[in-house]
Amino acid sequence: MPLPNVSVEKVSEYTGHKGSVFALVVDAAQKFAYTSGDDGMVACWELKGLEDWGKGVLQTGQAIYALALAEAYDLLIAGSRDGSLYFVNTEACALVHTFR
Repeated sequence: MPLPNVSVEKVSEYTGHKGSVFALVVDAAQKFAYTSGDDGMVACWELKGLEDWGKGVLQTGQAIYALALAEAYDLLIAGSRDGSLYFVNTEACALVHTFR
């Protein structure tokens, strides 16, 4: 069975992480994207904005492999290499709690 033809068009390029990106989540309104990677940074990107750099919302000393949004609670949850979970308030971009 032949593969279907796929057309890809580059819309934007976002720069800022200093290494591999491991996780990406987008809010329900598709206004913001959150990324994380091996640089220990979680960044927030305004998808419809003119800037191509993200706002740092969390910096850890280790790789962040997983992200999840709990929008009903204004929370972003990040999971790190050592199993720690970081809870970040998305409105204030502030760390609320860490479970180790």
